[in-house]
Amino acid sequence: MKKQYGKAIKDYDEAIRLDASNAFAYGGRGDAWYAQADYDKAIRDYSEAIRLNPKSAWDYTNRGNARYALKDFDKAIHDYNEAIRLDPKDARAFGGRGNAWYASRDDVRAVLDYDEAVRLGAQELDIHIALAWTLATSPEAKIRDGKRAVAIARKACEATKFKTAHHIDTLAAACAEAGQFDDAVRYAEMALADAEFARTRGDEARLRLEQYRQKIPFRSQ
Repeated sequence: MKKQYGKAIKDYDEAIRLDASNAFAYGGRGDAWYAQADYDKAIRDYSEAIRLNPKSAWDYTNRGNARYALKDFDKAIHDYNEAIRLDPKDARAFGGRGNAWYASRDDVRAVLDYDEAVRLGAQELDIHIALAWTLATSPEAKIRDGKRAVAIARKACEATKFKTAHHIDTLAAACAEAGQFDDAVRYAEMALADAEFARTRGDEARLRLEQYRQKIPFRSQ
C-alpha cells in the first residue's frame, strides 16, 4: 500500500513541477500523505491547495481531518467552519467537526453536527456510530437517548453484517443505556470475540462488560 501511495506522490510531484499552480495536484498529494499518516506534510499540501484555490471546501475539510488526526482540535474546527461556510451541504465537514467537538468534550455541539451530517446524507458509518456512541454514553443526561442510539447502532451493525467489532461494542453501550442489559452483555461479548478488537481495546471493553453485568450503563469522558 505504501508503494502505491509512493507512486502517486511521484506523479503529483511531476504534475506540480510542470504546473506549480495546480491546486488539484497539491490536494491529491495531500491525500496521499494523509493516507500514509504523514499529517504534517498533508497539511502543508492542503494549505498550498487552499492558497491556490481559497474556495475549495474539500481541501479545508481535508486539512481539518489532518489537524484532527494530530489532535489540534481548535485549528481543525476552524477549518471545518470555513468548509461549512463555503459549502453548507458538506456532510464530511459536519461529521469531522462533530468529532472535534466530541474530542473537545462538547457533546452538545458534537451531536448537533453528527445529526446534520446524517441529515445531509453522510454515508460513513463511523459518523453514524459516533452519533450512537454519544447518545448512549454522554455524561450529560439531556443528550442521552438510548432508544435512538440502539436504532442507529443496530442499523450500522446490520450494514456490516455484525462483523465490525467497534460497531457491535457501540450497540452494546446503546443497549445498556436503553436498559437492555442482557443484550448489552451479549453484544459486548461478541465484540470481544474479535481478536484484534480484544487486543487493541479489550481492557476498556472488558470493564464496560462488567458494568453491563451489574446493570450499569457506561459513561464516557
